[in-house]
Amino acid sequence: MQSGTLLNLTGHIVDDGRLHLVRPIGAGAFGRIYKALDTTSPASSPTFYAVKCLRRPSLRSHDAKFQDRERALHRRVSAHPNIVTLHRHFSDSKHVFLVLDLCVGGDMFAAIMDGVYRRNTALIKHTFASLIDAVRFCHVRGVYHRDLKPENVLVNYKGGDALIADFGLCTDSKVSHDVDCGSGSYMAPESFGSASSSYRPQDSDTWALCIILINLVTAMNPWHTAQSTDGRWNAFMADPDFPA
Repeated sequence: MQSGTLLNLTGHIVDDGRLHLVRPIGAGAFGRIYKALDTTSPASSPTFYAVKCLRRPSLRSHDAKFQDRERALHRRVSAHPNIVTLHRHFSDSKHVFLVLDLCVGGDMFAAIMDGVYRRNTALIKHTFASLIDAVRFCHVRGVYHRDLKPENVLVNYKGGDALIADFGLCTDSKVSHDVDCGSGSYMAPESFGSASSSYRPQDSDTWALCIILINLVTAMNPWHTAQSTDGRWNAFMADPDFPA
């Protein structure tokens, strides 16, 4: 189910007239995200949300199970201040809508590319500490994100307040056989493999956090994928200072 197959819902009124989808602000493999106005809020102080729009799956289908899992696990960890809050969800005959916090500063990837963190050790420490705390909060509650990366971390306009978003690939399984799940540059070596392979999603989240820290400090990825087919990964593994 690609986002390109979804209708453009800009301007539509949904949620029994409560939400006006103002404009699209993002798109991924599984849906679109809109900035939405809460029409019940006062005109002098309007309230906006981010509304994630997904195609409504067939009952008891594989996609339905994935969407149910995303909502349940995201809701389980929504109380943390550095995790985007899932306020509620609703559906119509064709779509499922998730009502989320709107974060106006964009994502961490854009902030990194704009040089927000460059040579700003205090900001990097503050931001990364908040991410560690949020991921620990998830893990204590048995939720493993599996797709941590700067594009899935939203920030305010100064980059200091970071919020983890997009729980579409999350799981509550302590051991996973879903190999090749995530974004290549942020996946741990054991996350690549055959269908018979397994790994601990908790460890893969920790690995992804380490890569994000490298991104914050250097604005670069250390390698494309942590596999033997990647030259920079091989050079890292061959480094005598690395305790293999």
